[in-house]
Amino acid sequence: MIKIIKHFGMGVLALCVLATAGQAQTLKERKAQQKQSAELQSEVAYTNQICNSAISAEVDWSRYAGPVREATSSCDAALSALESLCADQLSQEEIQKRVDQVVCTKGDDRKVSLKKGTLTFQMDGPGMDDFRYIRDYLTSAFEGDDN
Repeated sequence: MIKIIKHFGMGVLALCVLATAGQAQTLKERKAQQKQSAELQSEVAYTNQICNSAISAEVDWSRYAGPVREATSSCDAALSALESLCADQLSQEEIQKRVDQVVCTKGDDRKVSLKKGTLTFQMDGPGMDDFRYIRDYLTSAFEGDDN
């Protein structure tokens, strides 16, 4: 009986180690995230220039698993949607008033929300027209004043 418990205990320990190793990021992954975050800051600087705003942007890496370029390109889609709405003065003022931060992440389904100054975009995979999806959401939110 003791041998069975010891054997079972080692199996549980091995599973825990494997699960932890699966969640740990490699140096290569962390460097890729750091590089993409820096590039994202360049994109948000452009958005701020176009919109005359002070928006910040980040990728929620803790919830994201997948190629780094997908995360930052989706975040860039959110920034591009904001830029497209800054074409007229009234929309630009609305963005300045209501959007302080853009946060991008990944999940089981695609959704976007604007709450308390934070535009959160959750992508569910590549291949979708994220720009149009986010722009349509923002247009509706600004016109409906539901935030």
